[in-house]
Amino acid sequence: MDLKAYFLEHEHELVRLEQHFKANELAALKLAEASQKKYLCFRLDGIKASKRFLKDSLSNKKFYDALRLSIQGVYRLFRQCTGREYGERVEGNFFLCAICVSDEVSFVLNSEPNHLEGRLFKTGTSLAGTLSGAMSLNYKIESKRQAKVSSSGRQYPMVVAFDARPLILDDYATVETYILSRWLLAGRNALTKVLRLAGVLTGNEAHVLGERNELARLCDLVAAHELEAQYREIMTEFTLFVPTALTHEASFQELRPTDGTGGIAALCEKLSLLKRT
Repeated sequence: MDLKAYFLEHEHELVRLEQHFKANELAALKLAEASQKKYLCFRLDGIKASKRFLKDSLSNKKFYDALRLSIQGVYRLFRQCTGREYGERVEGNFFLCAICVSDEVSFVLNSEPNHLEGRLFKTGTSLAGTLSGAMSLNYKIESKRQAKVSSSGRQYPMVVAFDARPLILDDYATVETYILSRWLLAGRNALTKVLRLAGVLTGNEAHVLGERNELARLCDLVAAHELEAQYREIMTEFTLFVPTALTHEASFQELRPTDGTGGIAALCEKLSLLKRT
């Protein structure tokens, strides 16, 4: 699909969804617990990770490989935590899906009871702590190469840490809407990034156009400077993780888009098929 046509079609939706889910995060931060009949989501954001490892190149393959491996580690630790912690074994899966883009990971939990019993602080810290530890280990060789020399003359691996912000998604339709919102935001960020890296815009100019949601202007500049391929390269790193089945033994399959516009629909269809089985 034409890049500009796609973003003009979703321009107002992007603004609405961005505001809606920001409000959702703020409301959820005030709660200690949430109903397990709803879908709890935790948006984990890398702390200074983008500035250190991502901002100066279109794609950092080693970083994304390490991050996807770390997400798999989190999945394997928690996937069997269904039902009551000390009750009878309950079949299912702790996770419904996860989304990975840039240095940000969103974990969406299933709406069935789990060991953490809807406790937002405990769940968020558990996920963020596990991902931080896994990523620091999986990326330690590369992070050490990029680390500054200390006063003692040594280079130490940099910790790759994540914070966690909860959201409460009322139903499955809202889960799909949330995935779309992250996709659209990733697209806008990709537009500004390729223009900044190509020297078409300064960092401040790119930031301002993004904040103003001037998608038509951004798309025109990308087209004028023939940067569509670079945009699509960034967007192919967007990954939707979906269990192969809602069971303890299921693997976490990694789904990537075939393009940077309507490709998100095919990924959501895979998730929808899981819910219908």
